[in-house]
Amino acid sequence: MPIKLPAPRNGWRVFAGEVGVIVLGVVIALGAQQFVETLQWREEVRRTEDALTIEIADSVLHANERQIVNRCLSDRLAHLIGKVSSNQGPWNGDPMPLNKSVRAVTIVSATPYRTPNRPWSGNVWEAAQNGGVFNHMRRERVAAFSKVYARMEGLRKVNEVEHQVFPQLLYLSFDTRLEAAARQQALAGLGKLDWLNGTVVLDGKMLIEEVKALRLDFSRTSLQRDLAEAERRQRSFRGKCVQHVKVEL
Repeated sequence: MPIKLPAPRNGWRVFAGEVGVIVLGVVIALGAQQFVETLQWREEVRRTEDALTIEIADSVLHANERQIVNRCLSDRLAHLIGKVSSNQGPWNGDPMPLNKSVRAVTIVSATPYRTPNRPWSGNVWEAAQNGGVFNHMRRERVAAFSKVYARMEGLRKVNEVEHQVFPQLLYLSFDTRLEAAARQQALAGLGKLDWLNGTVVLDGKMLIEEVKALRLDFSRTSLQRDLAEAERRQRSFRGKCVQHVKVEL
């Protein structure tokens, strides 16, 4: 038995029009909501890139700092390795000399060798990974940022290892007698520090090139001023061995 549907009071044509208006309203509302969400995520991506740029600027600064002091560190290691290699027992303490201050007071490090110790922070990157913003950024862009931050993490770990080796060579800062085992330990430690320094310098150069490829806007950061200040500070500590290395981003 066929089922007869009750006809709308104003006819099927009017009913279809009313339904169409409702559907169109829903579609417009959903589209407007999606448009607003797109704008919100676009703004969040912009803010995130700004924050990442500021954080990356610090690591660019640290990478450049290691390049400008590289000759100082390399010469110091070469001096210590040569002195230890030729030692015949009595050892004259050889703490790391630093340049005289404006008051003509000689500053001496407690250890025979020391590099800058920098954080290579990735806090903004870690926070952004948990916020979902990278789902709204181009995949290639995210991959480029990931590459930079992986390089920064590697530099942080190498820098940490350097500062674990320093205390093992503390005895070279004091008058003592180097037995064969002590000389061997010193040479092993100094050789390791030479390799670590070379790694930081090389990876720092690669970091700057990878950052350059990102085409970030550093104009709203203090990077250029900080680069000049780091060079001035290191030259006041280490002297003429500090070299100027220009950073072009």
